[in-house]
Amino acid sequence: MKSLGLYAHFPFCPCRCPYCGFTVVTGKDDLHERYATALCNELEAIARLAPAEGLASVFFGGGTPTRLEPRLLERVLTTVRASLGIAV
Repeated sequence: MKSLGLYAHFPFCPCRCPYCGFTVVTGKDDLHERYATALCNELEAIARLAPAEGLASVFFGGGTPTRLEPRLLERVLTTVRASLGIAV
């Protein structure tokens, strides 16, 4: 079986870098809570629809994932661990 990877995109950045080609938003810190909740819901839905067998890695990119408050990032990591059964 091939190993799989999961990519979670955090689109939040403090500013738009001129060389960046990623989808990012700036000045939207008020959306962090809603985004983390939506991401957790999506991770749980993925876990229900597809077995995590073969999942070898989880990658957080963006944007700047660490723009989220530590408690929100912890919630996402806890959801990954609980839903997909892998250590993070």
